[in-house]
Amino acid sequence: MSTSLIWADSGVPRVIPIDRGAGAIIIGRSPDSVIQFADDSVSRHHALLRIGANGDSLDNLSKSNPARVNERPIDQPARLSDGDLLTFGKVTVAYHNLSQAARISGPRCAHCGRENATPRKDCWFCGTSLVNAGSADRTRVPIAFRAARVPGKPWVDVAPGEMLAIRDGNLLVEPEAMPKAGSWTVSTGDGHLRLNAGDEPPELLLNEEMAREGPITAGDQLTVDADRVVLLTRE
Repeated sequence: MSTSLIWADSGVPRVIPIDRGAGAIIIGRSPDSVIQFADDSVSRHHALLRIGANGDSLDNLSKSNPARVNERPIDQPARLSDGDLLTFGKVTVAYHNLSQAARISGPRCAHCGRENATPRKDCWFCGTSLVNAGSADRTRVPIAFRAARVPGKPWVDVAPGEMLAIRDGNLLVEPEAMPKAGSWTVSTGDGHLRLNAGDEPPELLLNEEMAREGPITAGDQLTVDADRVVLLTRE
């Protein structure tokens, strides 16, 4: 599920997987649309999502009700980038393409030499300030998986060897090898949701059920207190 559309269904993020072998996908209200939105503001055939080896694009199919990319109406094919917001009538979806997704590697601590997730003010491992950490060795790191919220809300990206930590009702990224006490973690190493021993868990649901430990797959819904996200992977 490297490419997906995320939309809000009564405030809950829902994932629409994109088949990268499809070539072209019609989006609209009509039942013959590949991606159908049953909303009167959406045209019967509203837009055409073109899937290409060198990138995806969106074509408008509605003259009176043009599709929009990042709030701008389109009158010619619009090249899409990871995180773009696509609007059809009153329906807005977020375009996620994890095959494009990457981030700059974190600062390396001058004291212990370990790389930290970004952004951090102090070294996660030894507590040394990272204000003067060098940036010469920064590289682009591909994303392993993403915790995505509803369109327009920030998401959390996790690189290989890191974990998605849940502490005090917040989502953050930490090194997987050394989880801190008091956090639930979604492991990128074994694909399981688990609770660190001795912790008091927040209200956490995986696919609407209380989850102390269990496997995770792309498209799973994760709820932390009132914060709801959907999990996306590169595969």
